[in-house]
Amino acid sequence: RLYEKRIEWLASGSRRIFGTIVEKNVVILIDLSISNVNYLVHIQHSLRLLMEQQLANKEYFNMIAFGSEAVTFKPTMVKPTPANLQEAWSWVLDLQCGGSRNFLSAFKLAVENEEEIKHKIFSDGIYLFSSGVPDQTQDICCSYIEQSTSGRGIHLHSILFNVDDYDAEGAIPGRYANITRTAECLRNMAHCSKGRFHWFRETGIIESDDIQHITTEIDKAMNFSKKVQLLVESVKKKYRNRYQHDIMEEMAALPAPPRFRRKALPPTASTTPPATYRQQRTEVKEERAKILSKRPTSASYLRDSQIAGRDRPNSARDPMSRVKSSKRFATTSFFLDTKQKMGDGTGSVIKKYPDQKSVRKAVGQPHIPDVEDIVSTKEWLRLYSLSKLKLDLDKLVSGPDCKHNEGTVKTLHKHVSAKYCDIFPSINVKGTIKHLQLLPHELKEYEAQVEKVLKRYLKRLQWLLSGSRRVFGTILHKKVVILVDTSGSMEQYMNELKKELAALIWDQLYRLGARFNLIRFSGDCEKWKQRLEPATQENCHSAVSWSSRFTASGNTCTLDALRMAFDDPDITAVYMLTDGKPDTSTSMVLKEVSEMNVDRKIPINTISFNCSDSTANNFLHLMAQETSGRYHRCQTDFDAQLFAHKLLTEGFEDTEYPHLPEFEGDDLRRLGSEINTARKYLAQSRQYRSLYQSKVSQSEKPASNKGNVTPFVVGKPKTTVQ
Repeated sequence: RLYEKRIEWLASGSRRIFGTIVEKNVVILIDLSISNVNYLVHIQHSLRLLMEQQLANKEYFNMIAFGSEAVTFKPTMVKPTPANLQEAWSWVLDLQCGGSRNFLSAFKLAVENEEEIKHKIFSDGIYLFSSGVPDQTQDICCSYIEQSTSGRGIHLHSILFNVDDYDAEGAIPGRYANITRTAECLRNMAHCSKGRFHWFRETGIIESDDIQHITTEIDKAMNFSKKVQLLVESVKKKYRNRYQHDIMEEMAALPAPPRFRRKALPPTASTTPPATYRQQRTEVKEERAKILSKRPTSASYLRDSQIAGRDRPNSARDPMSRVKSSKRFATTSFFLDTKQKMGDGTGSVIKKYPDQKSVRKAVGQPHIPDVEDIVSTKEWLRLYSLSKLKLDLDKLVSGPDCKHNEGTVKTLHKHVSAKYCDIFPSINVKGTIKHLQLLPHELKEYEAQVEKVLKRYLKRLQWLLSGSRRVFGTILHKKVVILVDTSGSMEQYMNELKKELAALIWDQLYRLGARFNLIRFSGDCEKWKQRLEPATQENCHSAVSWSSRFTASGNTCTLDALRMAFDDPDITAVYMLTDGKPDTSTSMVLKEVSEMNVDRKIPINTISFNCSDSTANNFLHLMAQETSGRYHRCQTDFDAQLFAHKLLTEGFEDTEYPHLPEFEGDDLRRLGSEINTARKYLAQSRQYRSLYQSKVSQSEKPASNKGNVTPFVVGKPKTTVQ
C-alpha cells in the first residue's frame, strides 16, 4: 500500500509531467522548435505548474528556451523568490516556437556559464523538456554530456512529452525519428550522466524510471507474498489429515485399560512439617561437607564428580558430554603401601600422552576432468570450486594456532615472550591478525595449483560462450519446448536468430538426444509440432526449415506462449528467448505462471536476446528465479576466445588485466566470480611470499654488525652458536 501511494504521488500535479525535481540548483531546458507550435499553450501551462509546485523550494534556478538558437531567462541562476518566479512566468508567456532543436547550444549555456563558475554557483540538475531528438546525432550528444558532467556531480534528466507523431504519410519530419527511436535517444542521453528518463502524454505517464523502480519492488513483494502463501498451503496440506483417521476415532471411543488408569497415591502415615524438613536437609549438607573436608587434596576430581552425579537422572547431566573429546591418557595403576593413612591405597603412572593434532593444512592437488559436463555452473562448482579443491587461501592460512597472541605462540608448544611474534610474518585475514605458517615453497606450490585450475576455468568459460551456448546457454533437459520471440522489435536481429536457432538444434538438441518442440510467438502463437518430437536428423531438418520462415511483426504475447507450452503434459523444462517485456503486465504474467506451475514444478529458463532494458531483464531474471530455472543473457560485447588467449599466452602475472566483465547470466556470473576469486588468491599468495623476502632482508641487516650469528631461517627463531 505504501508503494501504491508513492506511485499515486509521483503521478499527480507537475510530477506527472516533469517527474520529481530533486536537486537544489536546477536548469530547465525547454524545446521550442517549430514542431511544437501547436502545443505552446500546453508547454506554458506545464511550466506554470512546475514553478508553483516544485521550483519554489529550490536554492537557485534558471530556464533556457531553445530552437535554432538558445535564449536564457537570466544570465545566471537566481533564487526562486516570488518576484523572480513572477518574472519567469512573464518570460514564459512571451516565448515563441521556431527553428529546429539545437540542444547542444542550450546545454553549453547551462554547463559552461563563466559567471556562475566565477561566483561558485554550480548547477546540480539539468532537465530537458523536449518532444523529439536533437539536431546533433546521439553519439555526439552523449559524448559531450559525459565529458561535461563527469566529476562535477551534474545529472541530465530528459522529459519526453508525446505529441501525435503520425500523419497520413508517417512520422512528422520535425522529429527526425518515430516515437520509439526518440524515446531511446532521450533515454540514452539521460542515462549516460546517471540521470532519469520520464515519458508522458495527455492520457498519462508512459514510462518513468522512478515508477519502474517502485513497480519492480512491488513485483518482488508480490512474489514473496505468493511464496509465503504457497508455503502455508503446503504446510496445511501436510498436517491437515495427520490425526484424522477412522481408527483414531474408534480408539478414542474405547475405555482406557485398567493398567493405564490413574490411581491415587496412598496416604502417608505422618507428614513432616516444612520447618523440620528444612532442618533435616541442612544437617545432611553439613555432615557431607565435614566428610569431604577430610579427603586429601590428591583425590581425583573425576571420582568426586562421579559420586556427586551418581543419582542424577540422565536429563540433568551435561548435554555436551556426548560430543566432548573422548581422548584419554593411557595410564598404569598399582597398589601403595597399606600403612598409608591418606588416599585409597592406589596410584597410577602415565604411559602415553594423546597425540597432538597438527594444525598445518597441506596444499591440495586438484584434478578436473578435461571432458565438459553438461550441467549448470552451480552444479559444476559444487565439485570443482576452489573451496572443494582445498585451494581456499583464507582457510589455508586461518588455522586455529595461527592467531597472533601477545603472550604465547602455540605453534612452539610453550610459553614465550611476546617479542618472538615478529619471527612470523603477520597477515590480516578477514579482520584478524594471523601468523603466516605456509612457507615460501608451499606458497609457490599453491600458486602453481591455482594457475592450473584457472586454465581449466578458462576452458570452461570458452565452452560456455562457444556455439549455440553463447545465445541460448546450456540445454540440460531432454524434454524441452523452445519459445522464440518474433515480435516487430526482433526485425533487425531476425537473420542472426535463425542462424543461432539452427545451431541450437544441431549442436545441442541433436547431440543430447532430446525430445523437443518449437513455439513462435508475436501477436499470435504457432507450434512446430503438436507434441514433443525426438531429435532425429529428419525432425531436425524439418525444425530448421520451419524456423527459417520466421518474420518479425506484431506484439509480444509472452503469456499466451507460456500457456501453449504448459498444454503439453510431457515437457520437463521451458526455454524462452525474447528481447523485451511482454505486452501484458509483468506481475500478471508471474502470477499466472505461478498458478500453472504449482504442481508441475517446471523450470522456465529465460534468455535475454540483445535487450538493454533493465526492467525487461529484471522481469526475465525474476521469472527464472521463481520457477527454479536459469537466466541467461547473450554477451555481444565480450570475446571469450580473445580473453582466454591473452591470459594463457601472457600468463597470470597481472591479476587485474585483462578485465573480466560482470556477467548477468546465472552460469557465466558464477564462473566469472570464481575466476576473479582465483586471480585474487594468486595476488595474495605472491604478496605473502614477498613478506618472507622482506623478513629475510630485515634480519640480515643487523647480522652484518654482529659477530658469529647464524643466518635467519624463515619460520624458526634465531639462536646463537654455542
